[in-house]
Amino acid sequence: MKLKHLYLILFILGVILPLAAFMPAYFDGTVTMKDFFTVPFAHPASAFLTYDLLVAAAVALVFMIIEGRRLKIKNYWLPVILVFLIGTGAALSFFLYLREVGLSPAVKSLPISNK
Repeated sequence: MKLKHLYLILFILGVILPLAAFMPAYFDGTVTMKDFFTVPFAHPASAFLTYDLLVAAAVALVFMIIEGRRLKIKNYWLPVILVFLIGTGAALSFFLYLREVGLSPAVKSLPISNK
């Protein structure tokens, strides 16, 4: 399996899993926009995870913008938008997929295993 295919699979999971958890609650009305700002900080454990995710998102945004410009990755701005629309997992894996596609002519493919 090529690395770009792994990133694509992780991107698909990064879209499906968060939306599968969120959409049913959104459509039945049990989640409101207010919940996005209160629930993540309601308990120290959830606040820990929220702060960690916010820092990871900030790092991912900086990496995607700098690396996208440096390597002249086509459409590198799409994953930047995905951070805010879906989440960091989907955005970063999609950026890494685009990066691999852009590097493919120069690097061919990087094997995941040593087989």
